[in-house]
Amino acid sequence: MDQFHLSWSHGNATVFADGAALHHLTFDLGDRLFSPFAEAPWQDDYLDHPHQDYPRHLQLLGGEWACVPFGSSHHDPAHHGYGTDHKWQVLAQENNAITLGIEYPDQHMIKNLRRTISGVDGQAAIELTLTLNPRKTGLLPIGLHPIFKLTEDLNIHVSKQAKGLTFPRVFEDNISCLTPNKSFNADGFCPSDHGMVNIFQTPCSVHEELVQIMNAEGEITLNYSQERTAIRLTWDAHLLPHCLLWISNKGRRTPPWNNQFQGIGVEPINSFFDINDEAPMPEDYGLNLTAGEETTITYRLAATPL
Repeated sequence: MDQFHLSWSHGNATVFADGAALHHLTFDLGDRLFSPFAEAPWQDDYLDHPHQDYPRHLQLLGGEWACVPFGSSHHDPAHHGYGTDHKWQVLAQENNAITLGIEYPDQHMIKNLRRTISGVDGQAAIELTLTLNPRKTGLLPIGLHPIFKLTEDLNIHVSKQAKGLTFPRVFEDNISCLTPNKSFNADGFCPSDHGMVNIFQTPCSVHEELVQIMNAEGEITLNYSQERTAIRLTWDAHLLPHCLLWISNKGRRTPPWNNQFQGIGVEPINSFFDINDEAPMPEDYGLNLTAGEETTITYRLAATPL
């Protein structure tokens, strides 16, 4: 298993060659250490022993990675794209930064990707870029996939102008409770089988749900009151206007989940959920890419005391 370690004045992290995924991020806030990511309890079982029955990103679930294309669509047979489940090559490396790249299959719309992850000297922050080099011109759903800790004390802050939509159908049979295809406001109250549920203030009250925040304005903050720490995710809103919240609270029963995983994906996207082909108007979602013209997405994670 190829692993690369980053360290800087206010933090450290590990990057896996598989998926160029960022894992085990820890920020040093001076009087405390804060680790924002969820990591699957089965991850260590598969680090050096890949399992053919599960996609690689599921074996190593947790942390943060890029999805090109995002979700499931006609563009790519792999959920979240070829780069999610294959090894990337190191292009440059320093103590606090690393750049990795991957070549896509010859027939793919994407020619290659580059991804740079950099600890910010003097700050409890990490900056990331994702550069897409398309082989063909067209519209492609794109997303980022950080998965944060899901705790009882977590509350989520979004733009006051944000609007949301619940998944178009029952997300997980016999587990999900939110009423499908319903809109909600920035207060976070969603209709469910058990009355109204506030997914921003009490995300742990549900078990397995996926909702989309429309026009999220490129910023979401997660407050962890018991650890007295906030994590702020900011990104290019003009490239990724929306954001998914994937709440997974020990709701999935099948292996390797076995009712063990607990995390919340906060996923900036230009897509309709992770089913872009099923969008009411698919042409309204996705990045317009031009063959041979690179597009770079920038984003940042920063921790601050509450």
